[in-house]
Amino acid sequence: MNVKRAINGLMRAAYIVPGRPTHAQFEVTNKCNLSCEMCPRTKYYKVKITDMEYEVFERVLDALLPLRLATLTGWGEPLLHPRIYDMAALAKSKGAQAVSLTSNALIFNDYHYEKLLSCGLTDLRISVDNFSETGDGTGHPSGAKSMEKVAELLSRRKDALPRIALAITIYPDNYKDVFTLIDKAAEIGMDGVAIMRMNDRFEETVKRYTFQEENQVCAEYQAWAKKAGIKIGTPREFSHGIRRILYRGGTKCPVTFDNVYVTAEGLITPCCALPKFVTGDPEKCDIETIWKNEKFKKFRVEQRSVCVHCDLLDITYKKR
Repeated sequence: MNVKRAINGLMRAAYIVPGRPTHAQFEVTNKCNLSCEMCPRTKYYKVKITDMEYEVFERVLDALLPLRLATLTGWGEPLLHPRIYDMAALAKSKGAQAVSLTSNALIFNDYHYEKLLSCGLTDLRISVDNFSETGDGTGHPSGAKSMEKVAELLSRRKDALPRIALAITIYPDNYKDVFTLIDKAAEIGMDGVAIMRMNDRFEETVKRYTFQEENQVCAEYQAWAKKAGIKIGTPREFSHGIRRILYRGGTKCPVTFDNVYVTAEGLITPCCALPKFVTGDPEKCDIETIWKNEKFKKFRVEQRSVCVHCDLLDITYKKR
């Protein structure tokens, strides 16, 4: 396994694209029970609000297998899909090494607790950005209530899987809340915390940090998490060490190196941030052909111009 990881790391550093994608993100639904100001789902991407049909999911999954990771989350709340647990179980039973999804936890109840722990998920991310009892004014409801539901889920988990981690998008208005969320995540036994960047494509009315400010607060969060005894990942790591190499000076994105995004209609795109940049239909053409077709090849060469509004390609980024 270590040898495989080393080889994969070298291929990523040199951007030697594998023969086919090994990771796939499925937009199982883009319906959501929230209307967060920072979400680009309808304002920026203007996606059609719909569920992926189960039969479409099954056919595209078969076309993409084998997969190291199947992520069942797009621009929406995946638990709103009526067959989300069937999808997770199918992906795992057909050989996906890992199956993950991200939820805001608001609709967790006895049914969801049982299904989340038994459907074959290996990883569950909980998206919470505040610890208020009433919400933070940007469309996010009470983070405290979400964390109560996560604590209940963890109390019912008998095994190591699924791993359950907290995902927090940071911005100036939730600076203090993040410390509280880190403490709470450690207290209830979550497996880690992922700090997420406020990307430039998000709603401009929501303030975000400058690059220097972000580095500073992330350093504070890392130190706090270490004291709390919980693992943490932050955007600060993107501008240090090996990740500088992986991004090749802001011209290549590791996310698109071995990953595809499957829209709710079952179409292939390079990334969730490019839902309209369709490179192929796996029901009409095999995945290896799509992966190597002229549009995908051109995208890899001209990625910087296509992804101009995505901060992931920038070591530093402009102030807003």
